[in-house]
Amino acid sequence: MKVFEKPLPTYISGFFPQDYEKEPFDLDKFLQQVFTDSKIDFSKAVIDRQSSDHTYILVKFKYDDVALLLLSHKYFPVMAISKNNFGSFEFLDIPELVEAFFQKSVKVLSKATLETPVNGHHPTCVQLVKDLADIEFAEFAFYEPKYISDIVFNRWKK
Repeated sequence: MKVFEKPLPTYISGFFPQDYEKEPFDLDKFLQQVFTDSKIDFSKAVIDRQSSDHTYILVKFKYDDVALLLLSHKYFPVMAISKNNFGSFEFLDIPELVEAFFQKSVKVLSKATLETPVNGHHPTCVQLVKDLADIEFAEFAFYEPKYISDIVFNRWKK
């Protein structure tokens, strides 16, 4: 299974310099391409665009009769898969979905990556966050993310 591991793209936390312009990731186009080119049926998916403070868009869908969530980053082609636990995320690695998304140049973060503790002494964490900007690290001091998933998919006030 192909997964995206490291390092995370600069500004993935959603904190950008004031003069930085970033085009949103085209989730609708991506879903249409995956639906057209694979056996994954997004025809009944529900897209929840969340508030402007969220760094992600939720896509609620079923796969093999299991209710799942696709967390799609708003600005980067980075995603994660979770069980639909109504308010909390339980990240999953589903090889067929990961492969279908990779074919469309989307990076899927693995369960292990998302559950990596944010800790300056943890070698995986250090590798993952090495390209993040100072503005992002300044915000981490305030928001105190516990896991890499908190940095990538967050609801922090921007």
